[in-house]
Amino acid sequence: MFNYIVLTCLLSFAGGAIYFLGLRRLLSAQYAKYFVLTIICLSFCIPLFIPHIPNYSSALQQEYTFDHYTYNEWNVVDISDPELLECYETADNSHQVCKCELIQQSKTFLAYTPDPMYNVMNTCTIPAFIFFLGLGGLFLIQLGFKIYGLYQITNLGYKTKGHLGGKTYYLIHLSDNSLPVSAFSLLNNYIIWPEYLNELSKEEQEAIFWHEWAHVQQKDTWQQFLLHLVQIFWCFNPMFWMLRKELNTLNEFVADEITINRTKSVRSYANLLLRIKEYQLQTCQPSFSLAFAQSLLKTRILRMIDPKPNQPFHKVFFVLLFLILFLLNFYIQPILEQQTVAYTQYQILKKANNQTGQSYFCKDCLVKTLKNKK
Repeated sequence: MFNYIVLTCLLSFAGGAIYFLGLRRLLSAQYAKYFVLTIICLSFCIPLFIPHIPNYSSALQQEYTFDHYTYNEWNVVDISDPELLECYETADNSHQVCKCELIQQSKTFLAYTPDPMYNVMNTCTIPAFIFFLGLGGLFLIQLGFKIYGLYQITNLGYKTKGHLGGKTYYLIHLSDNSLPVSAFSLLNNYIIWPEYLNELSKEEQEAIFWHEWAHVQQKDTWQQFLLHLVQIFWCFNPMFWMLRKELNTLNEFVADEITINRTKSVRSYANLLLRIKEYQLQTCQPSFSLAFAQSLLKTRILRMIDPKPNQPFHKVFFVLLFLILFLLNFYIQPILEQQTVAYTQYQILKKANNQTGQSYFCKDCLVKTLKNKK
């Protein structure tokens, strides 16, 4: 599991670099959103489809370790072996010289050497596992509270039912301005409609409605739920937070584009956003959704004035992304798994060393055992 999470993080960095350093300026908001979601999905899926290398460490147990001095199946010493000659040069006495010959003859032996880094990892493995397990549990509880909070909102005010594009929605009319306008989906689709929106003109109300309906069409609520689950595994992945922030921004861009296509007026829609933001600042409304977030407002208006064109070769970018992540995974995964095998073997040899005091253990026994299991 650890290797899998590390590998997904590395793939997300590669995909994020491709997006932020190159394609971000080329893709329209809709395609950019698809591309970012594809980065996240491929980062988790690709490692599952590449075969894993065999973990021979599981067969390296105490019954396959014994003192190399009791092993009699020696080969003739190869005096031209550079490693043996180097060992001779560093030997201070005859006992060490004999030890060099034993090691050179027993090429099928594993040598135990204390490793400070592995020792620290061995000490921290269980506490780290408990910590991340608890952290993941907290994130799940947080997600549960968010879903429960949305459910509670559905019981506020009074609701009017409507149908649009084969979908049913409910307008939650509030008698006050305790919540800003926003949209979300649970079992049904909901749009929160604060009292101050009734003061707007019919055209302005339609613009607000189309913006929130766009979030429903794009299934942004379910996207947020997915990101909360991804957060359990990527909470310490900096690229995750960058991609998440980018997705939240792109959600607003896409909703703005859909709204402008309906209203046909960029200027009036931009003025409407400014008026609503001014009203929210005056009344100190809490930030419940990202629809009119202050940090996004300037960027959104600039995007409306200078929209990004649709990229005609966007499918090529998705294919290249898959190939790059696949090849990167194919190269990195064996390295990570070999390190895991080495660490597991070190744990076994360390335990055997503590029990017997030996420093060299039979590796040939392990290979024969593995062959017999095939």
